[in-house]
Amino acid sequence: MTADAFTAASDGDRNPGLPPFVAKQVTPEMVAELERLIGQQAEEHECAFLRNTEALRAAIDPPNPRAYAHLVFDPADSEKALAYMFYSTVWAFEGKTAYLEDICADKNHRGKCGVGSFAMNAFFTLAAEHDCNRVAWSVMENNKRAIRFYLKHCVLPVPKKSYDMDNLLEDETALPDPGICRAERIEGPHAAIPEHLAPAAFDPNTGLFAVKGDTGDPAAILLMNANFSTFRGVTGLLVEPVKFIRPADDGEKRRVLSAAFRAVCAFARENGFTGHIYAAAKERDIVANDFLNSAGRGRLKMNDNPESVFMHMARMIVCSTPRNSFIPKQPL
Repeated sequence: MTADAFTAASDGDRNPGLPPFVAKQVTPEMVAELERLIGQQAEEHECAFLRNTEALRAAIDPPNPRAYAHLVFDPADSEKALAYMFYSTVWAFEGKTAYLEDICADKNHRGKCGVGSFAMNAFFTLAAEHDCNRVAWSVMENNKRAIRFYLKHCVLPVPKKSYDMDNLLEDETALPDPGICRAERIEGPHAAIPEHLAPAAFDPNTGLFAVKGDTGDPAAILLMNANFSTFRGVTGLLVEPVKFIRPADDGEKRRVLSAAFRAVCAFARENGFTGHIYAAAKERDIVANDFLNSAGRGRLKMNDNPESVFMHMARMIVCSTPRNSFIPKQPL
């Protein structure tokens, strides 16, 4: 089985009721069909679909794609897709992760033929083939149907909140004074990062920083990844919760966070990742949630509906080529 084509044959024992489907990695001649399904997804979520074919092609173009796209077909019809998956490989503190931007079945086939479950299982397989030990994504808290579907596939909620920080790209004055705190890019082995994160320093789509605190020593690790928005046709950043590696009082934490998000903005501009900045914080981290809420635009939402805020979901998986350095001894 390869990342280019995944068939239901290997799923026969686990899902004997599923009809035979095939998932194919999107090639240039398949982009129009991909855009058709993205448009359906945007319409369902009451979002504008700002079609940008050139940017979409560039995002999935080898040799250094920012994302991967697969279409699911009935083997008897190789022209009209039944579903699509759009994802990227990113780095989180839990390890290398396949981040699912979109997964959606054609509106005429949802809940009828098992194509959604096939697409989900195919995504898990593809994630493992990318040497990811985890899959993750966000879903609207009010999308109960989708949440039930994900729970059925053993994908569980993660206690994090997301915030819209786009305003910082235009104006950083919302960030408090960082004092002497500053963030420095990690581009090789570093004492501040655990072994399983070492490869992230060499990923061109990832920013890994050590953030020095009030005493001049590393106080926290900052981790962010390029993220292509299928609905808006732009590349922005997903920022992981800033991870403190030593004790710090609330005042120092705010200054460290300020230095971290100044580095986020600089990294976005330097690499052309200026489409958006979405940042996460663990629910129990009161200081981080207060900081992100006050410095940004508030909770991240799918649309103007205040109930469309996002929740995080994730699941650990087994790499097809296990690498001990990629598998941390940490929970979700």
